[in-house]
Amino acid sequence: MNQPVEQIEPTDYVMNLYEIARSLRYLHEDCSERYPELIFILKSMEKFVGAAAAHFDGMEERMKE
Repeated sequence: MNQPVEQIEPTDYVMNLYEIARSLRYLHEDCSERYPELIFILKSMEKFVGAAAAHFDGMEERMKE
């Protein structure tokens, strides 16, 4: 019953992180008036997810060399 796992390019993971960071930015822009207490949390999450994406993006470049 073991099915083969689809191989996903590492770039897909990095792009997903960038998409998550972008979604968090849109979310905090949309919710800023209704939920001001969430702004700090959403901005922090966006910052750290973006940093993780940039880190892994750089790691991929080093692995190709």
